[in-house]
Amino acid sequence: MAAGLVWMDGAFMAPEEARVPLLDRGYLLGDSVFATARAYGGRIFRLPAHVAGLEAAAAGLGMALDPAGEALGACVGETLARSGLGEAAVRLTLSRGVGPGGLATAACTAPRLSIWVRPFADSRLAAGEAGIISATVATRRIPPECLDPAWKTGAYLPNILARRELESRDMAEGVMLNLAGAPVSGTVSNLFLVHEGRLLTPSVESGCRPGIVRAAVLDLAGQSGLQTQACALDQGLLAAASEVFFTNSLMEILPVAQLDGRALAGRHGPVTSALMEAFSALVTAETGV
Repeated sequence: MAAGLVWMDGAFMAPEEARVPLLDRGYLLGDSVFATARAYGGRIFRLPAHVAGLEAAAAGLGMALDPAGEALGACVGETLARSGLGEAAVRLTLSRGVGPGGLATAACTAPRLSIWVRPFADSRLAAGEAGIISATVATRRIPPECLDPAWKTGAYLPNILARRELESRDMAEGVMLNLAGAPVSGTVSNLFLVHEGRLLTPSVESGCRPGIVRAAVLDLAGQSGLQTQACALDQGLLAAASEVFFTNSLMEILPVAQLDGRALAGRHGPVTSALMEAFSALVTAETGV
């Protein structure tokens, strides 16, 4: 039996016992939204923010989320506690549910919500001490004019294609560009770079997701007195950066030691190193771990 636990349709079950019907639109059409959080010592970092993000995405796509708010947070907490896992990845998925076929949504009246808790292994361990080797991928991000980047939807095919590019080169993460050719994100993460003493990250308007760890890193940098800016980047800035790192809830801050064949400071960059220490302290302060 696989480690972890699933809550779905009001019941707890082992992951391999979880089933959705063939006609579920999340399976058929990617008509779903999700959120991914990380637990430390049995406590989830910024769970209310993850729940709020799922609620916003559900509302934007016209899906009813039940339970929601604090009730959903309590359900997530119970699932995590029942799993017995301290260090865990937690995924909440909301599908529009079973439909009659086609694209019309009016007949879809029973959305399906699931919570999946699984063991977490620190992705930074695979990167080694210096940081990862990374590259810019050819697959472009979906423009924000087509799909709000704040919504994590099941329509993840561009990210999957980008990840296949990286897998062929044995890389863990890479830079995605928008249609204009501007660096905008990683395949599953936010992108940061250090240029001439400033910490830069793509603006939400350029197509990046307003990630929870992204927001925390910007706050921590500001508190330290570091000049920060969320703006439209270009490939020249990326090529001139002294430090580059990715962020998301599972990887936290993942430093880059080499990008497109160019050596970078990686984990040993002064800004990256300081922010990694500050973020670790933030997690400890908020989770008690």
